[in-house]
Amino acid sequence: MRKKLFNKKAVSPIVGTVLMVAIAVALATAVYIILLNMSTMNQQTQKFITFSQERSSGRLTVVYAGGADLEWSKLIVSPSSVEKNDTNNDGYIDAGEYLYNCTGKTVTVTWESTNTLLGTWDFT
Repeated sequence: MRKKLFNKKAVSPIVGTVLMVAIAVALATAVYIILLNMSTMNQQTQKFITFSQERSSGRLTVVYAGGADLEWSKLIVSPSSVEKNDTNNDGYIDAGEYLYNCTGKTVTVTWESTNTLLGTWDFT
């Protein structure tokens, strides 16, 4: 007669149930953490500025300044002879404010924090 080498029962039903519940909880937690991280990344405010070129007056007027705390000090304007007009003297960029003394120049505007080129305008 042959001896049985293996037992047909692998795990008791109680242990199997506990293991399935533990695996389900671990997976649910992992999915929750991933989705939470994705949603917080999308909530960051995008900052951008759009300008309108006024060749006749030699100005770049701010049409829209989106996002919070857009400071004039973070804007790099080239050449340095172009001046910034902060109408209400609060240090923040608002629609209607402008860069002037642009006539005869090619003006480049860059956002300092991210080194992002916002645009180049030709006034020559």
